[in-house]
Amino acid sequence: MLHPIFAVYPIGLANMFHPMVSFATIGITILSGMAMLDCNTAMLMHSYYGIQRLRETTKKPLIVYMFLSGLTFAGGALGVLVVFAKPLFLLFFIPPEQVSHALKTNFNNISETINTRNVLLLVQSSSNSIPLLITILGGCACLRITISFIYLCFNWNLYTNLEGEIPYDHYKRNLMFFRIAYIQFIGFGIFVGLPMFINTLLLLFVKKSSIIPNIFMILLNFFSIFCVIVLFIAVRPYRLFVIRFIKKCAGINTQVSVYTTH
Repeated sequence: MLHPIFAVYPIGLANMFHPMVSFATIGITILSGMAMLDCNTAMLMHSYYGIQRLRETTKKPLIVYMFLSGLTFAGGALGVLVVFAKPLFLLFFIPPEQVSHALKTNFNNISETINTRNVLLLVQSSSNSIPLLITILGGCACLRITISFIYLCFNWNLYTNLEGEIPYDHYKRNLMFFRIAYIQFIGFGIFVGLPMFINTLLLLFVKKSSIIPNIFMILLNFFSIFCVIVLFIAVRPYRLFVIRFIKKCAGINTQVSVYTTH
């Protein structure tokens, strides 16, 4: 990210291809993330209505999932339209033949550092295009996250009142799942939500070049590591495996043979 300009600059093997390939990859990543949130929302709704024995009498999970999936599909179609419809393309992007000049006006001697011909710039040709794009993407993500969190709370309240009414192992496994989901939601807010919010503010209001947005972009990568660590700590079979593996690597002769989910 070449702050104060939002730019796609491919590196490594991606540098061998047209910058639009990198942009398409980013688009597919965003759509995949939306689809994952759609599935997560549908799973939580299905769990909530299923335990209430309403699985066959309500179509709310299907309706919500189809609605969110429709938004995801519409977003993908709009992205394709922006790329191939020149008037829309020019609303968000600088034409490739003008990229080098646009970069040189914001960064001194940048052509000595990177190949400006491989840069795809996402800039506002009007004062509202970038805020509009951020609002659309942020709104779609917040809608999915809000629905998921609401049904996560519904599930938690429902399961905490079911002790003694369902098998104990089933009860404990589901509570463990919901605890993990709560912790991962917190991690999502710290490692994804907060950096994206700060970067949005920097992009909109800070016009001087800064390395801070790149630091926050790197922070996004720690969310996956955080989720893995949470799973290894919270899920007992995983935790026992890691303990046994560490002790084995340390040369401690021990055995852990109990694998339960209590």
